[in-house]
Amino acid sequence: MSRRPLKERLRGHYKYLLDELRPSLYVDVMFQKRVLSEQDKDELRQIPSRREQARRFVDILLQKPEESIEKFYNVVKSEKDEQPHIYEELFGEDQSTRAGQLGSEQQADTSNDSSSAVASSSQKALAEAK
Repeated sequence: MSRRPLKERLRGHYKYLLDELRPSLYVDVMFQKRVLSEQDKDELRQIPSRREQARRFVDILLQKPEESIEKFYNVVKSEKDEQPHIYEELFGEDQSTRAGQLGSEQQADTSNDSSSAVASSSQKALAEAK
């Protein structure tokens, strides 16, 4: 499975995150994980509008290295009950891709099992004929 860099994935969900993300749920834990500085945390708390707070939060994340964005994705995943729609938006395409791959793998396993069974019964028939 080819994966886009997390920064590009985050950018791809930018408008959705502005509309839906509640940064106040993530600021403290992102500060604790050393993704946000104390200045970032204070700045975000001073912004009265949830949407503008979300814009600033995502903009800050987009300036961070990949591993910081990965920490955000991990927090969203671990806190998916808080904003399940955010989790679905960020991880939905991965889940459907994974489900498709899993289905293909299972189908391949089933056809391999069938092929093995046919080969085994053919070998058995040959051995009995001898």
